Amino acid sequence: MKRIIIGIFAFIFIAIGALITVALLTPKDVYKSRIETAAANALGRDVTLNGDVGLSFFPRISASVEDVTVANPEAFTSKHMIKAGALRGSVKWGPLFTGRVEVHEIAFIDANVDLEVLPDGRANWEFETANSETPAEPTSTGEINAGIDRARLVNAALTYRDGAAGAIYTLTDLNVEASVASLSEELAASGDGVFEGDAFSFELTLDSPQAIIDGTEAAADVSFKMDLVDASFTGTATTGETPNIAGVFEASAPNIKALADYAEIDPASLPVALAPLGNLGTSGSVSGPIDALKLDFETLDIKGDALTVSYTGKATLTETPSIDGNLKLNLQNTAATIKALGLEIPEAAILDSAELALTSSLSGPSDAISAKGIDLAINGPRLNATYKGTANVGTNTTVNGQLSLNTADLHQLVLASGIALEPAQTDPLKGARFDLQTTLSGPAEAISASDIDLNLTGDLLNASYRGDVSLAGDGSLNGQLDANSDRLRALMSAAQIEMEPGETLQSFRIAGNTSGSFNRVSIKGLDLAIDDITGKGDLLIRTDAPRPLNTGTLATGPLDLTPFMGEAPEDTPEGWSKEPLALESLRSIDTDITLTSPSIVIDNIALSDASLAAKLTNGVLETNINQFK
Repeated sequence: MKRIIIGIFAFIFIAIGALITVALLTPKDVYKSRIETAAANALGRDVTLNGDVGLSFFPRISASVEDVTVANPEAFTSKHMIKAGALRGSVKWGPLFTGRVEVHEIAFIDANVDLEVLPDGRANWEFETANSETPAEPTSTGEINAGIDRARLVNAALTYRDGAAGAIYTLTDLNVEASVASLSEELAASGDGVFEGDAFSFELTLDSPQAIIDGTEAAADVSFKMDLVDASFTGTATTGETPNIAGVFEASAPNIKALADYAEIDPASLPVALAPLGNLGTSGSVSGPIDALKLDFETLDIKGDALTVSYTGKATLTETPSIDGNLKLNLQNTAATIKALGLEIPEAAILDSAELALTSSLSGPSDAISAKGIDLAINGPRLNATYKGTANVGTNTTVNGQLSLNTADLHQLVLASGIALEPAQTDPLKGARFDLQTTLSGPAEAISASDIDLNLTGDLLNASYRGDVSLAGDGSLNGQLDANSDRLRALMSAAQIEMEPGETLQSFRIAGNTSGSFNRVSIKGLDLAIDDITGKGDLLIRTDAPRPLNTGTLATGPLDLTPFMGEAPEDTPEGWSKEPLALESLRSIDTDITLTSPSIVIDNIALSDASLAAKLTNGVLETNINQFK
């Protein structure tokens, strides 16, 4: 028996020796010719081995081919699709006797690959093989029983030409090294190169290439580094019709805009300009199919020169993305930053040189975000404001929270806001300080302000309001109003209301309980004072007429109208005139008032216990005296 076994082994070694002897005695040009023919038939292209073909058997089976070229079809830019300095490989002897192939090394050296798509859509990697018959189905199934100790790509280069888009991309200085004991065991790979002038490197560990081939779950550890981005992922990946991943990630980018430019992202497709965003740093976990990824951010930080954003929480990347987490935002020189972001918000000019700080929890889909626990603060030379509460932002934007704001110069704030007002409406506010505290609620287009505490303090006008206001419909208000001025003539002049010279109309005060719509304001319990004249009553102010119209009742103290009458003409007839009295200074307001007074004096006429109806239209006063003594 022993002799039989020894004989079998002897026969095997003699056979191997014979094969080696034949191979060594065969001219190398024969190998070259057969390799070129086989490759040309397989690819449908001219394949040329310009260098030597090397073959050795000790200590391993090794082969090498020098200076290999694969031709391009006609009409393509380069003569060759592939040029390789050398192809080298070696296989271990021992495992061959067990039916297993263990590759010691495969090396592809100084390869230059030129890929191209013509404007008509033809690509040079689409091969027309000489043998067009449908390949036979494999006769065996299962895992390939092979392993590779070391596979190398040395100093490779790749050029991609897109004839339709007119673009060219280059990958140079590519060096890759990989090893895998078998397809069911760990694959480790690393490499580096230069893409479009930017150096990069990567590392990859995959616990089972066979799992990736079969579409089952495989553990993966990947890292990628270049000047524009540094990213890593550790977890699992599943290939198939819809790839799926699960694991943890880290990524950083020192310049978000440069990275987007490098990725050729169209700036017009983005909601904001990227330059102010600065750098990005993020880490967290990811899971789910590629088209519906679920992210849980441990950190997501964006830091620019005048902007910082921080987000922690969840995000789902579907057709309509959604979030559930906490946001922090800080803007320096808010108006300039908003402009730099490409946001067209003219009213943002009120935030010039202002700092904005915001914290909030956010949830919901991108088209209906719910913000809770909002803490917003704005501090600037024109405006200081805070808001604490909630908001829903989407098709219907609503708010519910506490607002506080103030400005040292309401006139400058209104001008900066771009609100279309006439100088007559804004000039009275010059130098006026404005303070407001209120509770806001409801949709943005019909917002309600309750518990209003409003104060206006200025050189020309002082005013306060305590109550509620709503923008719904024609608007409504219900509260206590108090307004006064010790410089009434200057106030009127600033409002571009012409007045005759005189000593009257130097001051006024109006106070009362207001209610009604914006164009029909009712003042109950009116307390009115003009100069030394005081009165109490009720008033309805209408602004839906060509000129504001005041109607109501007023009970005054002793009333001397003589100073308001102006100069009488020299030819004034004796007795009562039937001509309307001209009150030029009150032309901007129409009035229909029923007035009662214990005494009324008009020039040298004195009436006591008088009741009269006074109607002022376009500066002309018509008076009917109902009773007098």
